[in-house]
Order: sequence, then C-alpha cells, then structure tokens
Amino acid sequence: MSFVDEDDVIAATEAVMGAVFETTGFALPPPPWPRMPYDDAVGRYGIDRPDTRFGMEIVDLGNALSGTGFKVFASALEAGGAVRGINAGTREVARSELDGLTELAQRFGAKGLVWAVAEAEGWRSPVAKFLSSQEITAMNDVLAASEGDVVLLVADRPEVAAKVLGTLRQRLAERFGLVPTDSHALCWIVDWPLFEWNEADRRWDPLHHPFTSPAGELDPADPAPARALAYDVVWNGIELGGGSIRINRPDVQRAVFEVLGIGPEEAEARFGFLLDALRFGPPPHGGIAYGLDRWVAELHGTDSIRDVIAFPKAASGADPLTGAPAPVDEAQLRELGIQLRRRG
Repeated sequence: MSFVDEDDVIAATEAVMGAVFETTGFALPPPPWPRMPYDDAVGRYGIDRPDTRFGMEIVDLGNALSGTGFKVFASALEAGGAVRGINAGTREVARSELDGLTELAQRFGAKGLVWAVAEAEGWRSPVAKFLSSQEITAMNDVLAASEGDVVLLVADRPEVAAKVLGTLRQRLAERFGLVPTDSHALCWIVDWPLFEWNEADRRWDPLHHPFTSPAGELDPADPAPARALAYDVVWNGIELGGGSIRINRPDVQRAVFEVLGIGPEEAEARFGFLLDALRFGPPPHGGIAYGLDRWVAELHGTDSIRDVIAFPKAASGADPLTGAPAPVDEAQLRELGIQLRRRG
C-alpha cells in the first residue's frame, strides 16, 4: 500500500479481519482493537504476543525492595537488573511442583526462582527470613497478594525476568484452567524497538527486518532508543500477522545499515538495487503479512498449524508426500554447479 501510515494499514486489516470473523460465528470483539506498546506487552506479560484473556500479570518489585538487605535481590538491582513477580492466586501447589517450576525457570535462563505463600503473619518461603516484614508487606501490596496466594519472583536481567515469568504465567494458566475457552481477545502490538542487542555476537540486529522505517530520527551512534513503525496483530496469544512501514529514503536506509555493521561498499554490493530505487523517491509505503494457517488453526481450536496444512512437513523438516529431502544424482549437481563435501 502506497502513501499510508500505521493507522491506514491497521484500519484496512481490521476491516478485512472483522469481515472474516463475522462469517465464523465466533463471539469476537468488533474493531477497533486495543493497541499495546511493545514495552508494556513484554513488561506485563513477558512476551510480544500476549494472551490477555486472563490476569496474572507481571509486576515490578524494585521500588518495594529499595535498600533491601537480601543479597540475591540487592545484587540484581545494583547490577541494573530487576526483581519481578506474579501472583498465581490461591492454589494448592505441592513443594515438588514448586521445585519443578524452579527447574523450568533455570531452563529458560534464570539463575533461580523465589516462591512464597502469603500467610497472615508474613510469607512461608525459604527466603522469608532474609526479608523484613515491611518488605514483605510492600511486595504483597504490589502483587495484590492476600492470605493463601502463591507468588513467584525472579531476580535477573529485565529481559530474562520477563521471559521466565511469562513462561511460568502461561504454564500455570494451563495447569489451573485459567484460560477461558469461551472468550477471545484481539490486540495490536505497536511501538516496537527498531533494533535488539545480540549479546552472543556483540552486535545490533533488526527486531523485524532491516527495511523497517524508524519512528522519528535515528542516531546510528545511539540506536538503543530507536523505535520502529511496526505492528503485529495478536489473537489469544497467537500472532496472526505482522508488518511495517518501509524505509523510503536512501539516507535512512544507509543509517540502518550502518547500525547493523554493513558498510557503504557492502551495502552497494548487496543492496545496490534497493538504494538506487530509493533515490527515485518512492512514496511512503507499507503493508502486512498474514499467517493464514494460524487463522485456520485458531478457528478450528487446534494447537498445531500442521493439523490444518494440506501437506505438512514432519518436525524434522522431511516431507512425507514427496520424500524430500532425497538424494541428488551427480548430473543434477553438475548442472547446478554444486560440489558436496563429506564431513570429517
């Protein structure tokens, strides 16, 4: 779509999706649908495609623990990290199950998991003796925890705490049947970061793709604050589609390449055709791509898109219909100019 902005694409998408949903018999909320900034989605739900049909939202406990003497929490906060938690409500959770949740948290990158049961006199928890009554009261207030509620806390880097608690939130909701099957929630995730830091390779990567337009000015020397003109539509925690407004100026495209470590010569070699096209002044343009198989899977209430794909591949990537991948004979390899090497 040419000469459009985010609002135009979202309005067109809602008109199409609304018309489709009218034919399904689902009791879906009519558009316009709520828009949630990316930071809110990750901060409150631990994921960029949140299921908002149930609560158990993640809360930040940093203020409640200001000046805490508990080393685990204090160290995380002093290092620029976070202490975040969820209130799982009044549940009968065995100690073995709590230990299993701790193992799950560690599997997803956390150093550990703090659990507690709110009681009239404080917390029943392995860490209760390290916390003052004032700190426990303050955390209960933030968590809206009352007697009998199970609370789970993670002290780590903000992104790790969000990811782990988001995973636990979903697991607990499934475990205790908290996800209503007779209601539906649609929302847009907007105001995305333009880049994300790749810790392993020590570089910036595009969060969507390198042709997404920045929202406002981009400073290549300080790309962390840059936001993107990008948007995803989410239904019951499933991403149904996503898109962006594209870059239409060569100077902005070169600035994005610079942040990604793509110099002028490499940019010309790899993307010269695009930079040349941008010099002719294309209009602002954007769009969205739908995952139609995900639509159909959700409409049919199945957990896997493989159930609604005519010829799905196996988990290994093999195609049961054609037998691919299959051996290639030497004549085909020569025709394609490919030479195979044996490992080792």
